[in-house]
Amino acid sequence: MSTLRTQASLVPLAVLQTDNSPQTKTILFPNVRSLHLHIDDVRSDYNIQKADVNIFVESKLCLSDRGDTYQLREFTLYRNDFSQSNIRTCYGTAVYIKNDLNFTKIPYRCNFNNLEITVTVLSQLISNIHVIGIYRSKTKVTISQLIDALTHLHNSA
Repeated sequence: MSTLRTQASLVPLAVLQTDNSPQTKTILFPNVRSLHLHIDDVRSDYNIQKADVNIFVESKLCLSDRGDTYQLREFTLYRNDFSQSNIRTCYGTAVYIKNDLNFTKIPYRCNFNNLEITVTVLSQLISNIHVIGIYRSKTKVTISQLIDALTHLHNSA
């Protein structure tokens, strides 16, 4: 945490805006390396609280983790747990969407070829903005598997 405070900065993955209007939307895509261990840090981070959508990878959440334990004020949590068991792995995606944000599809899983893919469609600003969080382990997923998964996502959308 001291490195983050002194040397690093959290840069938004995307900022959707029209002419600096109050309609600006911010999407963050950080690797949390265990939401299970770092939920208090996440709750106190100004940038995370300010963002409209947060997509955390390597959440390490499992079925036995209660959703209300990981709630953030003013956000709704959508989980894409890699393991559908009570075994905690280094994978998992947690998507937090601000409660006042409109969307046409509740975030859903589209996991394929050992990639975690979480999809939602926002209906704010411009209609039907697809927000897709993809997590790939370089050591377990080859480029050809990634391409196959993206093709599968494209064909199923």
